[in-house]
Amino acid sequence: MYNKVIPLGKRSLSDVVRGIVQQYLQERAEGVRKQREMDALAKLNNMQAEMSQVYGVYHGDLVAEARAEREVQGGKGGR
Repeated sequence: MYNKVIPLGKRSLSDVVRGIVQQYLQERAEGVRKQREMDALAKLNNMQAEMSQVYGVYHGDLVAEARAEREVQGGKGGR
């Protein structure tokens, strides 16, 4: 990963090292951010599985049922 040949050109060695360190820190920060996101997704998946186990899963159509109920109560939209 870090065994690339980096041409110095007219840059000093300290500039090259500074660039390498900056790139490493950016990649590391990105890795930490991705790991946090993956941990959060895993936690959400566990919560969803637990809630499904405790409360079950509703297989109906909530939107259609709400519309039908509203129609019965007094027409569409009735504002």
